[in-house]
Amino acid sequence: MTQAELEQFYTPTDEELAFCANVTRLPTTQLGFVVLLKTFQRLGYFVASNEVPEGIIKHIATVINRRVDREVLHN
Repeated sequence: MTQAELEQFYTPTDEELAFCANVTRLPTTQLGFVVLLKTFQRLGYFVASNEVPEGIIKHIATVINRRVDREVLHN
């Protein structure tokens, strides 16, 4: 996946980030929520976090300033 595709399809909007902040509290929960939201928007169905490519998760984590911990995210 190219950087342009990551930015186009997996960068959350300000409105999405505001919504996320209202429904989640913990940093890992916020990351998981945004990953679910953006992958659902792209695919049209939910996927488990362990099925999401590392590049997508790292991109979203960077954009929302969160640390990636795949094990905690999976749990």
